[in-house]
Amino acid sequence: MKTRTGMKSSRCGGLSVGRSGIGRLALWAMAALVAAALVTGDTMAVVAQEPAAPASGVAAKESAATEGAAPKRRSEPRGRLPAYYGEVIDNQQREKIYDIQSRILQQISQLQQQIVQLEQQRDAEVVAVLSAEQAAKVKELTEAAKAKRLEGAKRRKPSSTPAGASDAATAANASTAKP
Repeated sequence: MKTRTGMKSSRCGGLSVGRSGIGRLALWAMAALVAAALVTGDTMAVVAQEPAAPASGVAAKESAATEGAAPKRRSEPRGRLPAYYGEVIDNQQREKIYDIQSRILQQISQLQQQIVQLEQQRDAEVVAVLSAEQAAKVKELTEAAKAKRLEGAKRRKPSSTPAGASDAATAANASTAKP
């Protein structure tokens, strides 16, 4: 079936499935799954990687003994392995990768803090170039732009009144309602 725009589409349970309809269908499916989980109280778990191969020897006996016990929580979260690494590495390599990720993550965090500091320094030096009158005018313009953005956000925010209903009509309905 062709739509008004000329794109091919089909009907699937009352939903139009075209090039742009696929995303809409996926959103409906996700919403249905979440609603079902909320209604039934079930929890959904997503597993990102295959579990490690069973250990041999003493470690296998220890893991079998603790299998019935409650799982321990890690004191700090671990990193994520790159795609397909979980299938080819052993536990020692896994720990080395986690250590590398942790070390590099700390360095990245420090660099991000340094970037924030440099941006603040840049902004202060740029403002210092302006005269007092220019700085006041820039401040006035930025505040006006911020107010305009907030006003636009308020307009886009959905109201609690039905579409097309005015505030006066809503107030009139509320005054005639019986207690």
